[in-house]
Amino acid sequence: MTFTRITINPKQMGGVPCIRGLRIPVSTVIGMIADGTPWHLSHEVSRG
Repeated sequence: MTFTRITINPKQMGGVPCIRGLRIPVSTVIGMIADGTPWHLSHEVSRG
């Protein structure tokens, strides 16, 4: 499966999967949603 908005680069954030073009780990966005952050706010964070 290929994700176009998620990148993994060993030279960026230690290879942690991040939102493309940003240094925001995917786990941060997932954690925000799990904690109850409204989707539109977590989506704004991931868009920069």
